Amino acid sequence: MNPFPIQLERLRRHSEQAANTYDHISLLDLSHTLRIWADLRSQVQHAPELTTTLAFKSSVPAKKLVRALRGGTYILFSMPSAVHTVASNHQLLFTGDGITGGNGTVGATAKFNQDGSLDISAYYYVKGEVEPSLRSLLGEGQVSKGNYSQWLGSEVIRLSYPGVDGQCTPVGISRENLIRRMANTFNASHPRDPDVSENTQHVLDPAIQFMMRYTVAGLPVPYFILLKAAQDIIAVAPKLLPLR
Repeated sequence: MNPFPIQLERLRRHSEQAANTYDHISLLDLSHTLRIWADLRSQVQHAPELTTTLAFKSSVPAKKLVRALRGGTYILFSMPSAVHTVASNHQLLFTGDGITGGNGTVGATAKFNQDGSLDISAYYYVKGEVEPSLRSLLGEGQVSKGNYSQWLGSEVIRLSYPGVDGQCTPVGISRENLIRRMANTFNASHPRDPDVSENTQHVLDPAIQFMMRYTVAGLPVPYFILLKAAQDIIAVAPKLLPLR
């Protein structure tokens, strides 16, 4: 049985519902469905139409910017193409520690559409001031192309967050790792056991929990990235996968 048609339609429905409502259950369902697409990685990659394609694009922040921000707190997320959201209703609002008090640099690259929707292609937050010479690098990224497997395994977000000792830990998270941790950590695929000690958590969970405290256009940053991943698959897969 060809798994692609039903899983693609499933992803499309959950993606549209999430983009239109930000409903918590829809976001959980989107997360779980994306985990299925991560599980389909080998089948997708071995589809004849995907053996040589470079249709998927990724972006990472400029090395100069990352070096300059070393030791600080930041979240950097840029995309070769924009994520479309309707639920924002033309509100490009940012929340998170250090934002409401003005102790940081926060922004996004966004297009406001006449129907009230938003197309957002970058988000960044840096605690404290950013040197004027580096401001032009915020929201920009170095774009690369790859096949589905390469895209899934490539870095999707770069951040640095304070640990219990107050020292900042820099980390880059791939799409696949983010998808799997969101599905496993926030009850999308497996119920979270409240009795599990923090010492047994996955190494990426503190970073993801840190990002969950920040929102762009009303959506927690990790879910915003998942919405973009879903829209990328929906945009590319029907052109390449055997859907019959």
